[in-house]
Amino acid sequence: MTELLVFVIDAVFITDITIKQIYLTTYLIYYIFHISKNLSKNLKSKLCDQYNKFIYNFFICYNSMSKEFFYKK
Repeated sequence: MTELLVFVIDAVFITDITIKQIYLTTYLIYYIFHISKNLSKNLKSKLCDQYNKFIYNFFICYNSMSKEFFYKK
């Protein structure tokens, strides 16, 4: 029986690479708090009045219950 490992990480690129090299069958989940903070920090000033609509649509996709729904949105 293969043991499934799940890591919840903060989307730091080097952490992602390192975990995948050591634990080949690991499933990574990115911690949404850090992702949403980075979206705000990096996109709010660039998207201006479109930022709220983007965030709304982002979370619809993020909360998708299936790949089909995600890709449709």
